[in-house]
This record gives sequence, structure tokens and C-alpha cells, in this order.
Amino acid sequence: NYERNNIDFKPGVVRVRGDIIDIWPAYLINAIRISLFGDEIESIQEIHPISSAVLNDLPNCRVFPATHFIIPEENKVKALESIKIELKDQLDKFRKAKKYAEAQLLERRIKFDLEMLREMGWCKGVENYSRHLDRRAPGLKSILFLS
Repeated sequence: NYERNNIDFKPGVVRVRGDIIDIWPAYLINAIRISLFGDEIESIQEIHPISSAVLNDLPNCRVFPATHFIIPEENKVKALESIKIELKDQLDKFRKAKKYAEAQLLERRIKFDLEMLREMGWCKGVENYSRHLDRRAPGLKSILFLS
């Protein structure tokens, strides 16, 4: 998923202004501009990501996902429930230790992440939830990290 941001254009971001879509894939040095006319593509261009100067006209282009971590909806629902259970356990530990500020901060952050995962399918730091998304037992290493 690409982050939509019309102000801070950087790799992994898409910005939309009227009938113009600018995409900056993380694997490219330059960005891609797709100009629309109604619901048809009028032109595809390679642009400089900072100045927006047109560098090349492109006959076509391939845009790969910004992230390759995709899970079925059923697994996502189970992961969200698992994260909620772990959150409750951590909040209980913080509250028993009278760390109320830490509990409040953790709860706010995790609830925001849960909402992003539910609505958008991703959140910043999604790798922190890989155990839940992969449905691994606590303590098992991720297949994503090699030692």
C-alpha cells in the first residue's frame, strides 16, 4: 500500500491533485506521473520527484506494491483480536505497577494501529505485529528476520 500524502512526497507515497496522480515507488529514483482525462489515461511520464520536471514520456509502466506483506481477511481479523488480548495483558501489567502514563500512551498507540490495520490493511511499524499477522506463538522467531 502506498501512503497518500499531498505535502510530503517521498518514496512509497502517492499524491493526487485533480486528474494527476504522482507515484514515487521506493524502488525507483524518479517518480511516475499519470495524467487522466476523465476515466482514461492521457499520459504516463517519468518526473523528477522534487521539481516535478518531466524527464521522459512513457508508453506504459509497472507499479509494484509498496509492501509485499499481504494476509487473508480472516487472518487479519484473528490478528486484530490477538493484538487486543496482548494489549489488555500489557495494560493490566502497567496499571498494577502504577504506570498509568505508560498504559495510556500504549493504549492510544495500539488502538490507532488497530484502526489503521482494520481500515487500511497496514500501519507504520506493522512489523511489530508480525507474530500476530503470521499467527506465530509467542517466542517464535519471524521468518522475515535472519540471524
